[in-house]
Amino acid sequence: MKKVHIATVGVQFGGVFSGLLNYGADVLYLLHSNRDDVVTNAQLIKRKVEQIGCTCHLKLIDVYNVQTVIETVLDISKAHPKATIFVNISGGLSYIAAATQIGAYLIGAKVYFMRYWEKEEGEAVAEKVIELPLPKIRPTELKGTRRKILGYIEKNPGCNNKEITDVFKISAQMSSKHVLNLIMDELVREERTGKEKKLFITNSGKLLLKIIK
Repeated sequence: MKKVHIATVGVQFGGVFSGLLNYGADVLYLLHSNRDDVVTNAQLIKRKVEQIGCTCHLKLIDVYNVQTVIETVLDISKAHPKATIFVNISGGLSYIAAATQIGAYLIGAKVYFMRYWEKEEGEAVAEKVIELPLPKIRPTELKGTRRKILGYIEKNPGCNNKEITDVFKISAQMSSKHVLNLIMDELVREERTGKEKKLFITNSGKLLLKIIK
């Protein structure tokens, strides 16, 4: 599957190359402002990346309009519907990185940060990667009975599988399947009290419900 990276760009470039080296990439999009030194750096990164066989596109963004930053990330995702998308927020302004992270969350991308400026001699690239724990599911993927069950768990913290089976009039096997998927997507957590297993919505689950309501 094609690997597409989106990276925010400032005046440093080490984090971009480290990210590509760690995950691999076929296409790279560089989000940059119109500041002269940032533009120069983005162009430098583009030349170097293309020398190693990776297609690179420059995306000029308005740093004073975070909405357009989010929309840029969404547009890139639409252009590569079957790709695995990575978002590198190592460079650029912090609030642009935050906006890019929101876009990444909405498309279900893997978000990471590279500790590229630190001089750790002998440290492997993989050890400099900080992955951000975003939900593993897109908002559009949560629907039907699974969405209703998540909403029920939010309103009834501590409920169990049997209760869900009774409320939604589904088999115990189907209830367990839905709950297991929610747990694997880190939208629900399970706590054991003796022999009883209680279900609680996670912060990621609450956020996802707020987005789709």
